[in-house]
Amino acid sequence: MREFPYSEPVQAVQRCRQYEGNEEGFWPLFTEALAEATGATHVLLLRRQLEPNEGWKPFSAWPAREKFPLGAPLDDPGLMATLERAVKEELAEFRPPADPKSPLPAVSFDGGMPGWQFTALFRLPAPVPEAGEFARRAARLLDLPVLYRRTRALRQAGESNRAFAQTFDLLTLLDRQTRFTPAVMTVCNELARQTGCSRVSLGWRQDAYVRIRAVSDLPRFEPKMEVVRQLETAMEEACDQDEEIILPEPDDATYVARDHQQFARTQGVAYLATLPLRVDERPVGALLLERQDRAFSAGEITALRVVLDRASRRIDELERHDGSLPRRAARATRAQLAKLLGPEHTWWKAAGALTALLLLLSVVCTWPHRVEGSFVVRSDTLVNLPAPFEGYITEVPVRVGDPVRTGDLLIRLDKRQLLLEQGSLTAELARHEAQRAQAEVERRLAEMRAAAAAKEQAQASLDIVRFRLSRADIVAPADGVVVEGDLRERIGTPVKAGDLLMRVTRIEAMYVEIEVPERDAHAVLASRRGEIAFATLPGERHPIVIDRLEPVARVKPEGNVFVLRARITAPNDRAVWWRPGMSGVAKVEAGDRRILWLLTHRLVDYIRLKLWL
Repeated sequence: MREFPYSEPVQAVQRCRQYEGNEEGFWPLFTEALAEATGATHVLLLRRQLEPNEGWKPFSAWPAREKFPLGAPLDDPGLMATLERAVKEELAEFRPPADPKSPLPAVSFDGGMPGWQFTALFRLPAPVPEAGEFARRAARLLDLPVLYRRTRALRQAGESNRAFAQTFDLLTLLDRQTRFTPAVMTVCNELARQTGCSRVSLGWRQDAYVRIRAVSDLPRFEPKMEVVRQLETAMEEACDQDEEIILPEPDDATYVARDHQQFARTQGVAYLATLPLRVDERPVGALLLERQDRAFSAGEITALRVVLDRASRRIDELERHDGSLPRRAARATRAQLAKLLGPEHTWWKAAGALTALLLLLSVVCTWPHRVEGSFVVRSDTLVNLPAPFEGYITEVPVRVGDPVRTGDLLIRLDKRQLLLEQGSLTAELARHEAQRAQAEVERRLAEMRAAAAAKEQAQASLDIVRFRLSRADIVAPADGVVVEGDLRERIGTPVKAGDLLMRVTRIEAMYVEIEVPERDAHAVLASRRGEIAFATLPGERHPIVIDRLEPVARVKPEGNVFVLRARITAPNDRAVWWRPGMSGVAKVEAGDRRILWLLTHRLVDYIRLKLWL
């Protein structure tokens, strides 16, 4: 069993306890402290996240440039079991298969991160020390990660409270000021006192340049002094980049600090920090701080940023309302012109210019004014075909939509009953003629006259039957199209005399009936032309000529309308498919009007009616 060569850990442990930096720098110090306290030649820290469980992963080792002599793969089942046992029992040993006589102690500890588990794996020199002494020495340091996190949280909380108090004090002093110059002097003097700076200067942007407006503990200064010019140049460098510039520059700095470096060399300043003053995310000035004894920390820069973000708007308000009335008016006018002519808000300016151009064009240019209305196709020649007598339908060779020519059979009624009546009446007529002739031979005058009267009556009935037979076949009276009367399903059903059976219209005689709203009737009084588009084919336009305007309005539920009658002047090949009753949209020409009038005349008419102008 080996004795430890020293009694208490010293150097690395003390550095670890006193460390105030970020977490990335803490773990190497902690690993080295564990090695120093336990006498280990190698130390390896591992951790794993419980949700999700991705297994143990090494994240720090000592010595940093040497590989830990594990003697087995990292995913070795024996090693995994040892780590699990260490989590449960706080201390376990792993014996590598390659060197089972040199066990590797594994100790679990609290890393101060909820949801994570931490273990430390040690390689100890031979002979291996007694386990109890090793565990005692390691346990002295296992609380360092938790202590580090708590100390860091308390330190950050203290810095936040101190920054809040300083911000509150400065804003309280700033709110008491009513003029710009005393306000910025208060800011410079107060920040110089709080940060321990030798000089704090505040510059404000005027046009494209930054001008010094206040220097701490210096009520008056000459603007042409060389140091003032260098201060302004450095502030312009920060404002142009809209970045905090710190000297000496951090390792991750991406800004350009040439003017700051020149100022620091010339004035012999060890540490500089310049922070832009922003209003609405736009730099309006800058604050430059100079110090000789220590550098500016990240916490100080953050606290200053918070202070300036709160104070910048108040300072900007005082600056805009400072000075005489003409000066304030000129400043406001210049600011508005700068916004209008400057490079900012390009899309808004482009939209404004485009709007102005469109408004000018709408006032100067004209556009055809067309009154919109609905139309329906009508026909001048519409023939109704009623039933000529009471009977039964036996044949219907056409249906709705079929074109017909003059004389084409449309409907055939049952002739059988009429043919029987014709035969009966013919026989009766012959019998009455024989009776009349016999009575004439026998000189029976009364019987001859009675037979002659009966013959005439039979002849009249026969004429009626023959007339009905001639009308039993209903034919087309003219060329046209069947628009109503699909009787195919009524074959064999009775009809009464006068029942409407079918309608036939002529396509060549069709016209357009346009309904125009009453409010637009005055615009089409002298109109003679227009266009229509059918609802079934909205992409095709057909020119029309207005023939007449009905002088009396028609009352409709949606409002009164005037009816125009028009004819299509140049029908295309699709005209053969047009049918009475088809509808669509009509545009009637009403002359040229200015575009602005076309866009606003509805609103103007509405206002005139409501306000009686």
